[in-house]
Amino acid sequence: MTRFVFKSLMIAGAFLFFGGHLPLPEGRPGEAPAAALRMSLADPALIELLDEQVVPDFAVAAAERQIATFAHRIIEGVDTGRR
Repeated sequence: MTRFVFKSLMIAGAFLFFGGHLPLPEGRPGEAPAAALRMSLADPALIELLDEQVVPDFAVAAAERQIATFAHRIIEGVDTGRR
């Protein structure tokens, strides 16, 4: 799930950064930017790049433990009435 969210944010960020102004493939003048984006995102090299593991598993596990500990402290604080 984390990988899907991360990849989605990367793609959305790239689209916003470039403003949807991707070069159109050869022989397709006047194609809508959304269609050009879909075609560009279907590039096998890009898919392979997005499938690369960027963050090691141990770092993800450590972050999950810290988030769980923090959430537990918040819930415990609410249960006991602490501020």
